[in-house]
Amino acid sequence: MRHIGTRQWLILGLVLTGFAGHGPAAGRAGEADVGSDARNPHVWRPQTRSVAVFKNGLGFFMREGEVRLRDGWCIAGEVPPAAFGTLAIYSRGEQSVVDVVGSGPGEVVEFDGRDAPADVGAKRARLEASRQLKVELSYKHRGLDRTAGGTLVSVGPDFVVLEDETGNFAVPLEGVTKMQVLELPLRIHVATEAEDALEEETLGMAYLRKGITWIPDYTVYTKENLTLRRGEKAILTLFTRKIRYSHIYHWSPPGTMTHSLVLHNATDTAWTTGPCLVMSDGRLLSEDLLGYTPKGAVGELPVTTAINIAHTKAERETERKLNAHSVPHNNVYFDLVTLDGELKLHNYEKRTVEIVISNPVPGKPLAASDGGTLQTDPTKLKLDEREGTVTWRVKLEPGERKSLTYQYERYVRPN
Repeated sequence: MRHIGTRQWLILGLVLTGFAGHGPAAGRAGEADVGSDARNPHVWRPQTRSVAVFKNGLGFFMREGEVRLRDGWCIAGEVPPAAFGTLAIYSRGEQSVVDVVGSGPGEVVEFDGRDAPADVGAKRARLEASRQLKVELSYKHRGLDRTAGGTLVSVGPDFVVLEDETGNFAVPLEGVTKMQVLELPLRIHVATEAEDALEEETLGMAYLRKGITWIPDYTVYTKENLTLRRGEKAILTLFTRKIRYSHIYHWSPPGTMTHSLVLHNATDTAWTTGPCLVMSDGRLLSEDLLGYTPKGAVGELPVTTAINIAHTKAERETERKLNAHSVPHNNVYFDLVTLDGELKLHNYEKRTVEIVISNPVPGKPLAASDGGTLQTDPTKLKLDEREGTVTWRVKLEPGERKSLTYQYERYVRPN
């Protein structure tokens, strides 16, 4: 017995060809026994177990399902639209492997003694395994070649019963020469290391698929004692919560200072992204998009320009080293200039304010007062392109004035 690697994934192409032409219809049958099982056990119907969604619109699907095997074979529906050739079909059994996956117009069985035995018993067993499938049967009747198509609902001692939208048809079993499955174009074979043939197995499928988008997990709420007539619409208040809020101001000189509300999410659920309307004493204060805010976190909502906090910026050159850097072969020279800057603040609000200042400088930051943080842009390292930022987080009492100083250096070409 050949060795089969355990838990191996193997994808082989197999194209099934052949489709019989239609001839005179089969004879009309009487009462047909359609059986109680409306699902063929040899059809693999995998269910989605997990989906991983990526930002580029691709999703990684994993599907799984049990199936009964016939001589190691089963059939399945359409091949999923796998992207980049990622389709993999595999066995979950420790001693089995999927060694053939065939795709084509549908399985074809020739009862000619070579492809399949031609005796009545073999035909009956093979057709019985195809119950509840849509098939086309080729057969001989009274010396003529005929075909009949429909769902195979019953296999009796002498006749095969097919059903279509018009009724039932009886085909003489002895005269059947070929069966063509009209659907389920996927054929799968499972090989095993075990001595006994597999009767059932759990198969899995994995693939990437385009066109799937992540959608947030929305919360479902119940609203009782509500009736809407057909065509009516309603806006409902689902719940109200008291939340804590605070104020924050942002300034990136030389731009204007802005005022925002800080909303503290101490509720029992996250806030999904959506429009937020803020009212104060019956007047509209702000309307903007509030971003996703996890439980226990804070979200900021812009309000307006901060007109009650005066803010100015001034800089002056304090030192210049002539020709501090040169490129002799290009006759290029740079002066090293040191500059001092000052930011002035005056709080005219009647409450204490907290201000976050992010001050960009066109050079390398050297020093800052009041615990300012210095940061150099690592993507701007050429002498004449260096940039950095000085940041502060300060509080001002009502009426308080404050001066923040900083220093930086930059290389410039002399005039």
